Amino acid sequence: MDDIKTIGSVILDFYRAQNPSKARKALLKTAWREIMPHAVINSTGFMSLKNGCLIVQIDSPSVRHELQSMKSLIVQKLNDKISSLGAFDKIDNLVFS
Repeated sequence: MDDIKTIGSVILDFYRAQNPSKARKALLKTAWREIMPHAVINSTGFMSLKNGCLIVQIDSPSVRHELQSMKSLIVQKLNDKISSLGAFDKIDNLVFS
């Protein structure tokens, strides 16, 4: 009985196998939406993860400034969330552009 999986985990495994880059990006966006307030989500643009560095485009200078002061907490929360979602990469750094 230990080998029984939920349908969500089967779909995620399939998606990872077919296109790991898109799966990673989808997990990052899901994690971001789950931990960030609505105002931040509305100001967020392109996201990418390269060599442990998450790059997030923020359209609002005031939101970017506010997030800059909370970078380490955001990284910790994102790592906790993506780990719970089954992500395969860890975020070491966060850059706002």
